[in-house]
Amino acid sequence: MSALNKRLMRVGPTHGAALLRIGLTLVLWHEMAAPMRYQHDLNNGPAIAASSVFWVSSTTLFLGLYARASALITGLACAIWYVASDGPERLFGLWEDPVVLLLAVGLATAAPLGATLSVDAWRRGSQHAPLWGLDLVAGLWIIADLLMALEHSDVPSLSGTRMGQRVVHYYGSTWLEHPLGEIALQSAAIGSAAVLWSAPALLVWRRTRTRTLGIVVVAGWHLLHALVFPAGTVHVLMCVLLICFVDQERLASQWQRLVPQRSSTPAPPGP
Repeated sequence: MSALNKRLMRVGPTHGAALLRIGLTLVLWHEMAAPMRYQHDLNNGPAIAASSVFWVSSTTLFLGLYARASALITGLACAIWYVASDGPERLFGLWEDPVVLLLAVGLATAAPLGATLSVDAWRRGSQHAPLWGLDLVAGLWIIADLLMALEHSDVPSLSGTRMGQRVVHYYGSTWLEHPLGEIALQSAAIGSAAVLWSAPALLVWRRTRTRTLGIVVVAGWHLLHALVFPAGTVHVLMCVLLICFVDQERLASQWQRLVPQRSSTPAPPGP
């Protein structure tokens, strides 16, 4: 219990929460821009109102102006828009990109989103804050990863059949006729399942080097999947949420090394 209390009372730099805020906003804009742009039913008042609120609140979220409240309002506006436009079956589906995204935005409201790199920080000063909100988002990442692992571990996936169908859809089927093509698909499918199943263990490992290696490998897999099969935003979102597993002290030190803070101490007079 003492370890749990220590984790909940953990206070540290908030650069990771700021990067999470910016990344979530960019993913939100990518996910919502097209469907809201093509909302032509002007008689759908709730959808039009939710769309208007979304663009205002997401902009203030990106800027870090009342960041937590902006995140909450943005998530609610997205949920109302989905229910008003497509019905609750789209929002509450078993596995849809918007579900993971909105849950991430909702849990992120517990993190100090506006404590650094924001208008709030410019007004009040950058500060340390409790980081347990990042642990909530990290827990969501682990649950989403395990659901992905289950999805990639059935017989059609491990045999390469499902990946072959996606390859045919995006790139055609000529090279799959070669025996090496089937072997490559099966190897890629088994490797994907192995990465997904081992990811949570690597990311919660105490050794910093092991955790860093896990972040690089998992982020590389998700980015490669997003580039090869450009459908949906869940893989990009998973990369953004990996910020929660980064050592926040080390992230802050690296940030200060890249962007040195201007010292308030006056320079000593010359000779």
